[in-house]
Amino acid sequence: MLSNAEEDAMRYKIINQPRECSLQDYHEVIDEIGALLQKQEGILSVYQIGGMTTPGISDLDIIAVFKDDVRSGLNPVKKLGEKGQYLFTHACFGISESHLRESQQYTFYHNYKLLWGKESFKPARMKPAEETELKEQIALEFLLANLISRTTEHHYGILNLRSLFLSVKAILFDLEFLGTSSGPLHEMVNQLISYRNRWFSGKVTNEMVGEWFQDFHQELEHYCVRAFEKFQMYLPVREMQYSKHARLYKRAELKIERRGVMIPPFITALGGRKLYRLNNRLNNFRFGVPYATSTSSDLLKRRFVFFDKMYNYNQKHLPHYLALAGIFGGRIKAE
Repeated sequence: MLSNAEEDAMRYKIINQPRECSLQDYHEVIDEIGALLQKQEGILSVYQIGGMTTPGISDLDIIAVFKDDVRSGLNPVKKLGEKGQYLFTHACFGISESHLRESQQYTFYHNYKLLWGKESFKPARMKPAEETELKEQIALEFLLANLISRTTEHHYGILNLRSLFLSVKAILFDLEFLGTSSGPLHEMVNQLISYRNRWFSGKVTNEMVGEWFQDFHQELEHYCVRAFEKFQMYLPVREMQYSKHARLYKRAELKIERRGVMIPPFITALGGRKLYRLNNRLNNFRFGVPYATSTSSDLLKRRFVFFDKMYNYNQKHLPHYLALAGIFGGRIKAE
């Protein structure tokens, strides 16, 4: 006889399950994407950020640095074979040389590994007060993005397992930035990291992940309630469309609403990805979030203006490359 928790866990349909890959697979794809990028006019450098600590789950993050005002119509990830398409979960990042220098004031991307070209990366020096302010802002933004993704999955009953595994270490950074080194959410994140590390051993099941997710989603929401009460996030708009199915608006307390018709996964034979897309078309979420629409911080104001400028630059010059513009880049028109 299954417990109620086990029955609930089995109601989650798991999609995008990781598949085994070797480090050699990663290095071959890195060489392939590097060869494509090196041929581009105006390319200065190619970097890798992040690591490959869990082959088969880790994805590749590649940054292409171009001379200012150079245009590139290449979509390098689309040129890769099936293996490369799996190891990249998104497009390459692309950035102009001057934007790369300026961006270091506003991000904490780390572990820049030069793969090809000249050294273009120079870490910015930041005052301690500004560093704290920026860390709190970034942590709240990424926690909110995680809450939106996990809430959507919870309502649909569909878990994107690789996406979940990829997000979990970033949450640890968010908790660290907010001074949280213990507690229920911290313990749950470490539990999922343990599941991630042991996934290919065959000792971690979908049901175990589903049962973990039941508690995690609830605790993530509770933590966000407390975090947005204690810390202040700045967004220069009162309301915004975050994605096609999710809208954010300013509110005194955190509130999540869903409107539409939800098709549960256990009443249909429709594949998980198709069902997820169908539910996205049939549903809309509204996230009421406590945040400030004005700030005395010149750093945060400049950050949104710069991210908007960088996003628009990429749309014109590097349309097939992601901008290093954080969670809200391109979604907010800052003044």
